[in-house]
Formats: sequence, structure tokens, C-alpha cells
Amino acid sequence: MSLNALRETNNREPDLFIEMFIVFLTKAVDLLLTDQIFSQKKTFVEQNLITSLSLLSNLHESIVSRKLRYEIDDSYTLPFDEKQQLKIRLLIYELKSRIYHSGDLSKTVQAQCSRLIDQLLAYYPPRPNVRIIIECSKKVSPWLAST
Repeated sequence: MSLNALRETNNREPDLFIEMFIVFLTKAVDLLLTDQIFSQKKTFVEQNLITSLSLLSNLHESIVSRKLRYEIDDSYTLPFDEKQQLKIRLLIYELKSRIYHSGDLSKTVQAQCSRLIDQLLAYYPPRPNVRIIIECSKKVSPWLAST
């Protein structure tokens, strides 16, 4: 994908860009942390991971800022539908898990990544679980007892 095409995707559909970028980072973490190259260029890989997460966080901040500038509702939420937000949230959790379970990253880098991912997750508030409770005023006998 060319740089111009990436910019256009980012401007038109930021949710799809964010989703693709998180999937890319997850696959890159898997590939780079299991490869022999990682041991040779560990600091380079760690710096790029932190930089990528920082850019992703800045992108979220920019989207919310632009929304606040042009809209009146003053909510600090992303202009994505709930289904897309849930999908991105799950991808972020998967990335966090992969980073956490890789024993190759230094503790400092893991802490920085965790902080940046927590910042990202703040843009995707968890949805409360819905419980449906049906109350019946009269006692109903079991269907086998009524025959």
C-alpha cells in the first residue's frame, strides 16, 4: 500500500486504518519477537514498537479532538459504531497479551507498551454486561406435573 493510499484510508475511514494497523502490529510482534533477528536488533525493534503505539495513541487523540472541534456533544468518544469499537478493543487486548507474554522485551519496554495500550483502551470503554431477569408473580408448576 502506498503512502498516499494509506493517508486516504486514514482520512476517510480511520476505524479501518486503526484496525489494520493493530493487526499489523500484532503480526509484527509475533514475527519479530520469535525471529533470530530480534536478538541482534532488540533495541531497534523495541523503539519501533513504542513509536508505533505512540503514533496510534496520537491518532486517537487527533480523531477525538477533531470530533470535539466540529461537534457540540463534548463526548470524548470515537465516531465509530459499537461493533467496530468492540472489534478494535478485542484486537488491542490481543496485542497487549502478545506483548505481555513475550519474555524477550525488557521490563521497561513492556511497562511503556502497557501504559500506551491502556491509553488506547480508554478510548474504547467497556460495555456493561446485560442481564435479563424475568420475574413471575405466580408460581408455575413444572410442565410434567400438570398432565
